[in-house]
Amino acid sequence: DVDECIEATSCGNHSICNNTDGSFFCTCLDGFIDDDGNCTDINECALGTDVCQQNCTNTLGSYECACNTPVYYLEDDVTCVLTVCNSSIGCTECVEGYTGANCDEDIDECANDAFICGIGGNCTNEVGSYQCNCSDGYELNLGNCTLDGCQNGAACENTGEPNGFFCNCSSIGEFNGTYCEININACTEFVPYNTSTIYLDKPCLNNGTCNDAITGYTCSCPDAFSGIFCEIGRRVNSCKDDPCGENVDCTLVTNPPFYSCGACLPGYTNDTCEIDLDECSNSDLNDCCDECECENTKGSYKCKCPPGQKLDADERSCKVCNCSSPAACNASVGCTECLSGFKGANCDEDIDECSSNPCTKLDLGAGVCNNTRGSYVCECAPGYEGDLCDHLVDVCASFAEPSEGCQHNANCSNTGQPNGYECTCVTPDYTGVNCATDVDACVKYIPTREKLDPCYNGATCVDAAVGYTCNCPSGFTGLFCESKLQLLKNNHLHPFFMQLL
Repeated sequence: DVDECIEATSCGNHSICNNTDGSFFCTCLDGFIDDDGNCTDINECALGTDVCQQNCTNTLGSYECACNTPVYYLEDDVTCVLTVCNSSIGCTECVEGYTGANCDEDIDECANDAFICGIGGNCTNEVGSYQCNCSDGYELNLGNCTLDGCQNGAACENTGEPNGFFCNCSSIGEFNGTYCEININACTEFVPYNTSTIYLDKPCLNNGTCNDAITGYTCSCPDAFSGIFCEIGRRVNSCKDDPCGENVDCTLVTNPPFYSCGACLPGYTNDTCEIDLDECSNSDLNDCCDECECENTKGSYKCKCPPGQKLDADERSCKVCNCSSPAACNASVGCTECLSGFKGANCDEDIDECSSNPCTKLDLGAGVCNNTRGSYVCECAPGYEGDLCDHLVDVCASFAEPSEGCQHNANCSNTGQPNGYECTCVTPDYTGVNCATDVDACVKYIPTREKLDPCYNGATCVDAAVGYTCNCPSGFTGLFCESKLQLLKNNHLHPFFMQLL
């Protein structure tokens, strides 16, 4: 078989060549994906597969985490924690990339270290950090621009030829191949050797299972052994098969038979611990509350609550459910239906009905909602009434006394506005909002062509509740003093004047 992988050009960049019988195949390195035969970089930041806590920056074949500066710094390359600052003296520890008493001065890493990005890198300073851009033939590896090609951290050494290099696999161990891409199986390639304490003739002792790792190997030990190489015997499973019995306490000890049998486990009794203890038979054996019902179980017991109650978190006491009915309270899960005004598993969370503004359906200013436990109360503004302040007060019907509203038989009508009403006076003798103001008929008299004054012949006009009266001067009579009195009637003195004698 020809090993095609010996040729450096067998696979493209960022890939590993795998030789097979009569052929070979290429696989992309971690952080790259096969794109029509080419291994292209995976942008973990854009895909959301990174584990950064705050900011993620994609790099070739990987990504880097960063924190919001200047108040955070990376603790483990992933987690961001606060810097240490003091209100009197400022910061005692700055975020990486910052300096100064208040840690607000940017450090120019590029100016401080000309080779911070490696020989093949170009450094660009950024606020609180810097960016490395690699030249052709180099790639970013752990913050430095190194020659492209060598895998698994192998040292890349220049051959002196244009773009010539070779990978020194001995610098990392347990890898071979042109690019140090092939992991050596430490289990199958194991060579016996002496450690400081024991001789290893095989990778794992005492029938331990060898697991190859990127560096070295690990051993999975049988139950009775432990240690890096399964070299330490132990008795951890002495109680595994219940040597004391199913319901007996088994304790590990250091001497054969490496276990000790103790008392019965809680909930069992008799010499062999085979009989279940009925804790419900005696109230001293259980902690159920007074109103609870005790139910015996194998090795233990359960407490049950009466209708309308459910078990509390301690599973020994009961609490009342605010359910819609006792039947709606499930002893295990709580309420299946709550009383109006409550919510939650136990129906003990008050619903804030005021959040929906139920008191302002008619008008935004109609009422103020006051939430109460399990309900609410609307406080109506003047002129509104009803449980939801949803209709106007009938002002005309609300007057307790006639003197409070329209007077003198005036007609009252609601205006359709809060506290709004108006009076229609039925007689011209009264005026005003409530028809309560008397109109002086003498003063307000309107002359006509036939009657210029309210009273004739110099009579005095006197205002009355309805209309007015005229006080006639001597010698005149009539409603308006319009008629002269006759002194003689049939040649006799008029009776009116007779009474004056």
